Amino acid sequence: MAKKNNVPPTDQIDVLGHTYTVKFIDDMSEEEMGRCHTTTQNIFIRDDIPPTLAKSVLLHEILHAVHWLSDLDDASSEEAFTSRVATNLRVVMLANTSLRDWLFS
Repeated sequence: MAKKNNVPPTDQIDVLGHTYTVKFIDDMSEEEMGRCHTTTQNIFIRDDIPPTLAKSVLLHEILHAVHWLSDLDDASSEEAFTSRVATNLRVVMLANTSLRDWLFS
């Protein structure tokens, strides 16, 4: 089970108008720290990683959701992705102030 300081202040995250559920789990391979399932709108984070790493992994998985919801494919240029991410990440952080505070604490 996740340590208390690993757990964000909410398990529901609004990502561009789509509700993603965050779950800390113990059945991930040693190679992965997180996973984003865009079709089920779930983000899974390993429950045995340090708090600072958990925050980075969660932000990484949110970016996967943003990428998917921005309708970018692998052929998209880095600049197009970066531009959309900058704008959309701000929207996510504004919609989830307690999560933003936790991530950047």
